[in-house]
Amino acid sequence: MLASQLSEADYCLYEDAEKLEAAALNDPEEEPHKSRYAAEKVWLELTENLNSALAQLSDSNSIRGVLAGVYLKLAKNVVQCEEREKGKAYCLKGLTYLTKAEDVLDDPLETELALSEETAHSYLSLLNYLGFLSESMGDHDYALKWLRDAETVFNAYKIQQEAAPPHNLTCTMKQIGAQFTNGAEYSDGAEFSDELWKAFESLHTYTIYYLAQVYKNMDDATVAAEYCEKTLVRQLETNEYDPLEWSLNCATLSQFYLGKTTTWNQKNFAQARHCLAAAEAVAETIALPAEDDEYANDKVEQCRADINRCWAKYGISLLETSQQSFLYKNDPEDFKDKNNKEMPPNFDDSLAEI
Repeated sequence: MLASQLSEADYCLYEDAEKLEAAALNDPEEEPHKSRYAAEKVWLELTENLNSALAQLSDSNSIRGVLAGVYLKLAKNVVQCEEREKGKAYCLKGLTYLTKAEDVLDDPLETELALSEETAHSYLSLLNYLGFLSESMGDHDYALKWLRDAETVFNAYKIQQEAAPPHNLTCTMKQIGAQFTNGAEYSDGAEFSDELWKAFESLHTYTIYYLAQVYKNMDDATVAAEYCEKTLVRQLETNEYDPLEWSLNCATLSQFYLGKTTTWNQKNFAQARHCLAAAEAVAETIALPAEDDEYANDKVEQCRADINRCWAKYGISLLETSQQSFLYKNDPEDFKDKNNKEMPPNFDDSLAEI
């Protein structure tokens, strides 16, 4: 049991660091990172205590998972202080507790801790954040490597038979805190299990979202659109989305499919229409703001207007393609000469099915 391997002082350090992170929002302008600098020191003190506990044991996956999670906290802390290189270094340090190697692994599944319920969440979190950091620093190739590794780890964990919900730092500390504060066990029933799975699934949604951004920045629009669609689907499935933002993103995706449409590739019309219908349906669920909240009301109206504009573009594109179909049907040879292209024999039929 992890609680027996940590002291109440360790738990208090975690709580103190979290309070300092929250206090950073109210730091004065002349010292914008005062609380975060203080939190960094507390996080580092906690890593020292955890390393001491780890050294006294032959091995402890639980402590390794917590250590990796704390190093992720350190990384996010210093990145907020505009120290991205230092944040990357903290992430790489955290990975060493899980890979048990100083060098980056070519295969993320080379370490047995990749698929351990005590470490998988921390592993996936670090890979995600390294992908995010690398992309923000303009290193698309490394961002892609980290995020594809994260995708591999998630998929491998999920296909395990009877996979237990992966522990995460927040829930682990809740468990420990419950015992130190009132001697009670933090719920380990179905509700607790659902909370763990939900957090793990949410991590994967971020992986897919980040991959969409990376592929877009690498000018691979087709793969970027595929990951964007996966993100939208996962957000719906997990009910973790803002209806207004989701609707706009889905309507925007429809324009990609329209842009991809050629005179012999009508399947993109159907995909564009599906995106617009979904965007419109979700937009209808947006809760109307108070009448006196003009800014919020304007955003809702703008969202619906943008979706309508996308429908208009869809209609115009469909009419233009229909015109080409008519011209081709009326005089195929003249159409080929003027447009310098061959039309498939079933062009007319496939258009009629849209």
